[in-house]
This record gives sequence, C-alpha cells and structure tokens, in this order.
Amino acid sequence: MKKIIVLCLVLVAFLNAQVKKTYYPTGELNTETPFKNGQKEGIKKIYYETGELKAEIPFRNGKEEGIQKAYYKSGKLLLEGANLKGKAEGIIRIYYENGKLQRAQSFKNGKENGDLKGYYETGELQYITPFKNGKKEGIKKQYYKTGVLKDETPYKNGIIEGIEKQYFPTGKIEYQTLYKNGKPEGVSKKYYPTGEVEMETPYKNGKLEGLGRMYYQTGELKAKVSFKNGQEEGIERMYYQTGELQLLIPFKNGKVEGVAKAYYQNGKLRAETPYKNGIIEGIKKIYYETGELEMEVWLKHGKAVKGFLYSIQGNKREMTPADFENRKIPYVNLMNDGVSAYSKGKVKEAAELFSKACDNGNMQGCLALGILLDTDKGIKHNRKKAGELYTKACDSGVLYACGLLGTLYAAGDGVEKDTNKAIELFTKACDGGNSASCNNLGVLYATGDGVKKDIKTAMELFTKACDDGVDLGCKNYQSIKSKSITQ
Repeated sequence: MKKIIVLCLVLVAFLNAQVKKTYYPTGELNTETPFKNGQKEGIKKIYYETGELKAEIPFRNGKEEGIQKAYYKSGKLLLEGANLKGKAEGIIRIYYENGKLQRAQSFKNGKENGDLKGYYETGELQYITPFKNGKKEGIKKQYYKTGVLKDETPYKNGIIEGIEKQYFPTGKIEYQTLYKNGKPEGVSKKYYPTGEVEMETPYKNGKLEGLGRMYYQTGELKAKVSFKNGQEEGIERMYYQTGELQLLIPFKNGKVEGVAKAYYQNGKLRAETPYKNGIIEGIKKIYYETGELEMEVWLKHGKAVKGFLYSIQGNKREMTPADFENRKIPYVNLMNDGVSAYSKGKVKEAAELFSKACDNGNMQGCLALGILLDTDKGIKHNRKKAGELYTKACDSGVLYACGLLGTLYAAGDGVEKDTNKAIELFTKACDGGNSASCNNLGVLYATGDGVKKDIKTAMELFTKACDDGVDLGCKNYQSIKSKSITQ
C-alpha cells in the first residue's frame, strides 16, 4: 500500500511539473517553458533557430522574477537585468558583442528611475538621460566620442522645457531653441562654426510665426521670409552679399504662388518663373545679363512641353530633349506618354504624341507613328505617309524602320514597287541585327523575286532569323524543300 501511495505522489508531482516546448516551422526547438501547478515556474529558455541559447527568463508563481539574461549567437552576454513580481527592478545592462557596456538603466517598480547611460562601442560615454518615475526629468546630454558635449535638452515631467542647445565638435554652439510645454517658442538660432549667427527662425506655440532671417558669415543679410501659422507666407527675398536683391519668391499657404524672379547683381532681370500651387505652370523666361531673352520654356504641371533658345543676336531655335536634359528641366516624355495612351486604347491620342515626338527629332516617334498608319489600328491607314516616316527613321539609323520600309517596297504598297530597294533595306536591317528582315530577305532569295534564286543563302538567312527567335524564319526553314514559303 505504501508503494502505491508513493507512486501516486510521484505521478501527481510529474503531472504538476511539466516543460512546454515550442518549435520553429523547420522543426528546431524554439522555447522551453517549465510549469508547476499550471503556472510558469523556473527558467524559460529561448533558442535561436540554429540551436544557440538566446535568452533565459526566470519565473516564480507565473511572473517574471530573478535575473533575466539574453545572449548573442556567439554566446556572449547581450542583456542582464532583474525582475521582481513581473516588473523590472534595479539596473538593466545591455552589452555590445565585444563585451563592452552599451547602455545601463535603473528601474524601480517597473519604471525608469535614475540616469540612463549609453556608451559608444569603444567605451566612451555617448549620452545621459535622467528619469524620475518613468519620465525624463532634468537635462539630457549627448557627447561626441571625444568627450565634447554634443547637445543638451532640458526635460520636466517628460516634456522638453527650457533651452535646447546643440554644439559643434569644437564645443561651440550650433543651435539654440527655447521650448515651452514641449513646443519651440521665440527665435531659434543657428550659428556658423566660428560663432556668427547664420539663421534666425521665429516660433509661436510650436509653429513657425513671424519674420525669419539668414545671414552671411560676415554678418550681411542673406535672406528673409515671413511665416504664418507654420507656413511660409508672402515674399521671400534673397540678397547678394553686397546687398543687391538676388531673388523674389512669392508664397501662399506654404507654397510658391505667382511669378518668382531672379536678378543679376547689376539689377537686371535674370529669370521669371511662374508658379501655381507650388508647381511651375506657364512660360518660364531666362535672360542674358545684358537684358536680351535667352530662353523661353512652356511648362505644364511642372514639365516642359516646348521651348526656344535665343542667341544674344536674337536667333531662335526650338529646344530638343537634349537641351532640356542639359539644363535639368523636366520635360514631357512624348514617347512614354504615347505608349501609355496606346496601351489604354487611346490610339488617336497616341498618334498625336508620337507625331510631336517625331517633330521634336525623336526617330522612335516617327517609327511608332509610321506603324500606326501602316497597320490601320485605330486610325485611318496611310501607307504613303508611313513610308515617309519609315524613311526618316531609317535614314537616322533605326534599323527596324528600314525593315518595315523594305516590306513596303517589296509589295509596292504606299511606294512604287522596287525589289532592289527592298533587298538593299532588308540587307541593311539584317546586317544590323533586325532578324525579321533576315527572314524577309530569305524569302526573296528562296523565291527568286527580284534577285537570282539562291536556296543556300535563303536557308542561311532563315536559320539566322530562327536562331534569333523569329518563328517565320523557323517555319520557312522547315518548309523550304516543299517551296511553301511564308512571308
């Protein structure tokens, strides 16, 4: 009977003390958590997926209690700190993998209490943040590695209160801002490394309000701008160091609105740029220092749609995409817009955009418009015009256009039939890597149309086209013996 009682007690103890295990989806052990009487009791262990111990968390009566530790994969200590009845208590320390202290924070009853100290990996003090009952209280300080103070921020009951200061590595002040109830108030100042005021920024109840100023290092006024309710409002003015007006920018509700003007130091107008709701809209003009017009650009939604350049003698020429790119002026990409319109079924719109691109010297635009006119996809076909566009593009080195022009000459469609011209164009395109033209040239050699029949050359051309992925080239190669040639 005694043996039975002992076995029962052992069984009850076993059932009351268990270890629950969880696993990663790949099957490796993730956690081991000991339980007693339905509550966590003992040290819970967490593992990396590769098997190394990641953390140890002690429990008592279901709550975290004791020294908690976390580890790097290498086994080096990452974190060490105590919990009491589920709440952090005492100093919690975090370490770099090289063993040096990264940060240390005192806790009392689960709340930060005392200084939080952070350190660089090389051991130098990086910051000190004072806490009281879980809230920042006092002056938070950050340091450069050299030990020089980097910034100091005063806190009261967890909110910034007082003058926040930032410093250059030399120790000289860089920024200074007064805070009230956590919001900037009054004039914030930024300084040059040599100590002179660089900028003054006005605040009221946390928002930009009033007249802001910028200065040259030698003290002359560089710019001034008005703020209202947190946004720029009115005319921003910038000045040359010698005092002459350099720039006027009109603002409304924080966005540029109206005509911005730039001036040469001699007082003459340098540029006029129209804005609407913060975006350039209208005609931008740039002038030579002697007063003559240098450039006019028509912009819509911030992108140029056309423009003209003028010589100082007044000669005028239309701007090309390269001109816009060289001057870093965003411009409407007519080709991309045309392709987008076509993909949405707006063929007429696409044709207009391709036409403009072609007129602006983009030969891909000429090719694309030619294809639309040649294939009658959504617009009335005009193979004569298509031939003219293909010729223009081909003469500029667009080989695909040469191949398409060759098909028109071979068929006498839109142009007078000229097999010799077709052969010349197919050969040019094929030699340049246009594989479809190799197939078409092969058809002429296989059929003897306008050229001496040459099956060997035809098969070589079909093979080249087929190897480059042209299905007709493959089919014609297979069917050449039966003389069932497809073009």
